[in-house]
Amino acid sequence: MRLSESQRNSATVSAVLPCYVGWIAKDATSPYNSNETISMPIYTSPTRESIVTCLDVPCGGQHMTWVQSGAALLLQQH
Repeated sequence: MRLSESQRNSATVSAVLPCYVGWIAKDATSPYNSNETISMPIYTSPTRESIVTCLDVPCGGQHMTWVQSGAALLLQQH
């Protein structure tokens, strides 16, 4: 799985599939190539006032495209 662009007529915010997050040691080898991931910020709300953390997300080698787009993850309570 990796990031993909929304369609032009898509909503501003898109839901992502459920995912599982795990911790790895800082000195451990990353499961991803560094040029194929983006460190995506996770915010508590759409206002982006409070950042929770960043998560390395596969992006298919289009790192700068996602950085320039301002891509981020937002937490939502159910």
